Amino acid sequence: MAVFFKTDIGTPVFKSALKTALKTQPSKVKNLDQRAAAMALQAQTQAPKTQFLWGRLVVAVAILVLLGGLGIWSATIPSLDAWSKMFLHSFEILFGGVVGLLGAESATK
Repeated sequence: MAVFFKTDIGTPVFKSALKTALKTQPSKVKNLDQRAAAMALQAQTQAPKTQFLWGRLVVAVAILVLLGGLGIWSATIPSLDAWSKMFLHSFEILFGGVVGLLGAESATK
């Protein structure tokens, strides 16, 4: 499941191919294998539409800013030193996850 990208599979080509196949009787089609291969090639070469979900990135960055800010703020208070370490470690983990997901998802699109 993608987090920052949404891919729409090209249903119009598949819908068109299925509609044509359902309307046509196989006995009336000349070169049935060639026509099927051409329709399959058309469906295969259609590139899926991919869009970047900016809202999810904004939420991830907002959470990163919140965790980083809480980590820095709690580091200024000596009694909250353990909390500071927890917030900053959470920031590190989430930052790595966001960057990793962005890189991995963009590479697969």
